[in-house]
Amino acid sequence: MPDKKIVVFLVFLICQTIQAQSIDSLKQAKRHRGVYLTTTLSMYTVSNIALYKTWYEPYSTGKFHTFNDQKEWLGMDKTGHFITSWWISSFIKETAEMSGFDHRQAKWMGIIYPTVFMTSVEVMDGFSDGWGFSTADLLANFSGIGFAYLQSEAPFFDQFNLKYSWNPGELAQHRPSLLGRNVPERMLKNYNEQTYWLSVPLSLVHKKIPNWLCISLGYGANGMLGAKTNVWQDGNQLFNYSMIERERQFSLSLDLDLRKIKIKGKAWKLFTSTFRWLKIPAPALHFNSKSGWEFSPIQW
Repeated sequence: MPDKKIVVFLVFLICQTIQAQSIDSLKQAKRHRGVYLTTTLSMYTVSNIALYKTWYEPYSTGKFHTFNDQKEWLGMDKTGHFITSWWISSFIKETAEMSGFDHRQAKWMGIIYPTVFMTSVEVMDGFSDGWGFSTADLLANFSGIGFAYLQSEAPFFDQFNLKYSWNPGELAQHRPSLLGRNVPERMLKNYNEQTYWLSVPLSLVHKKIPNWLCISLGYGANGMLGAKTNVWQDGNQLFNYSMIERERQFSLSLDLDLRKIKIKGKAWKLFTSTFRWLKIPAPALHFNSKSGWEFSPIQW
């Protein structure tokens, strides 16, 4: 089953955006830092309860156990863990600073909160019969948090953005229970339709290029109807789609760093902090490990 990291991400995004929208009123009341801490703890609790109810409760639980999922989904799940942890860490740090915490305090909040949050998810995995505690997931989480910390300490690395994009495909119809029955589910669960990006400002190449214009390097994968193979059994029925080749995809596209566009106002800053993980649609060139080159007029 596709990893729940996108579900974690969505729950967290909704909760933290609701929290961040109250920043101005909190400042006026001169109580924003205390309320921020209280709200963050509340959001942690709500997020975990929501995740448990939607993801773990339908499955039985047992003794704590581990499992090795390093070779699943052609690495897409581990990339997702890295980016999700990075985004949570970055967003916590930025909104904490907007709420009145100094750089050092916000930096440590951006480390501690996602570490506790993402580790608790992995521990719940360890008690679930459907999964298990994954050391590889935990390392990907810590790596994402570490990259966010590096960006907070070294301005050069803060120029880089990690992003997500979604493009609809046709594979979900073969296994909708796993890959999604509708668009929202497919955006969350179907790795075949997701791409993860590293956006680099072109101003690093030439100073006269606007620092908000970026070149974006993407990683995705196609042809996956299961974690490791395209053969599975459902009850007494065997499904064999081994004729569909599983392949990695590497992409090149343009992107924008909205944080660098000179628009003043706290609302714009909050918007760019919240949605910095979404890639701007643009033409893209792809190289597929099995089928070769491909061009997309618009890569959403």
